Amino acid sequence: MWRRRPLLPALPAPVSLGEGGTPPVPLRHLPDVRIKDERADPTGSFKDRMASPAASWARDRGFGTVAVASTGTRRSPRPPTPQPRACAA
Repeated sequence: MWRRRPLLPALPAPVSLGEGGTPPVPLRHLPDVRIKDERADPTGSFKDRMASPAASWARDRGFGTVAVASTGTRRSPRPPTPQPRACAA
């Protein structure tokens, strides 16, 4: 994605996981048509493309914490299931 940096907002150092480098894939039933398979992005989500410039913009402006939307958890380890705890009386 950042290889097209001249077309994107001016940012000194992009925050990136390598998103956007998905190759064009021909469709089986329409071999002349190619699509970008966003499941090949680092988290398996098309939202990676939008999160990278948003996080880059926020870091450039001094934000320490950023929340971005992502549905891509395909390549992330599953978080541990919370265990119930007894309440102190």
